[in-house]
Amino acid sequence: MSKKKLAVVGAFVLGGVLLFAVGLFLIGDRRMMFADTSAVYAEFSQIAGLETGAKVRVAGMDAGEVESIHIPASPSAKFRVKMRVRQDLRPLLRLDSVASIQNDGLVGNKFMQVESGTEQSPQVPEGGTVQSREPFDLGSMLEKMNASIDLITTTIKDVKGGVDTALLSVSETARDAQTLIADIESNEQARVIVQAVIQLIKGVECEIVAEAVETAAQADILRAMGCDVVQGYVFAPPMFENEFLEWTGNADRRGTKSVA
Repeated sequence: MSKKKLAVVGAFVLGGVLLFAVGLFLIGDRRMMFADTSAVYAEFSQIAGLETGAKVRVAGMDAGEVESIHIPASPSAKFRVKMRVRQDLRPLLRLDSVASIQNDGLVGNKFMQVESGTEQSPQVPEGGTVQSREPFDLGSMLEKMNASIDLITTTIKDVKGGVDTALLSVSETARDAQTLIADIESNEQARVIVQAVIQLIKGVECEIVAEAVETAAQADILRAMGCDVVQGYVFAPPMFENEFLEWTGNADRRGTKSVA
């Protein structure tokens, strides 16, 4: 073999080795194998599909990974999840920190989210255990929604024979709806429930009116979900008739608030 061919083969082999080394380094860096880490534990009654190697985030920042999941020895025991967390984020982990299993998006992979604790609480020691919040069970929520839909359907059928009873049920539902609307900006569960209720009402071809809407963001979300009308403090507080007439009369000069 000529020297030129030997040089080409040597360069090819050297390039392959370098690429392999770079790949190993990138994988190790992604899994924080070259960073100083410490072990932290959390316990759950159910792990909702969490797997070994899942990301761990502390206060929303990538902090490590799930190293192992210890299976409980009895039905009354809990899964013990071992996490490797970067040392530079350890000061945020306190005994009152709360770990929870989250979805990366609606259908994304599971990851572990650990909230930072308070200044007053001691730091979690090496191998210590933080508090935990059980994962949100979508299946259980859907079962409750189905039960709620059945209840609403029965109520609608009974309206003809008991208008007063139906109005009372509507009033109670409205109070619950106000709580859901207040949380719709920040709570995924509230958004899922409100969307399901809107679809149910559209199925019986009724106009959808959302009350107690306080912010433009809440109104935008509700309109995007298909809500026909929104009302509440997002436009104006309650007022007497003369105040309302003055308010509407000055709308053009004052400038109207636009909600998508």
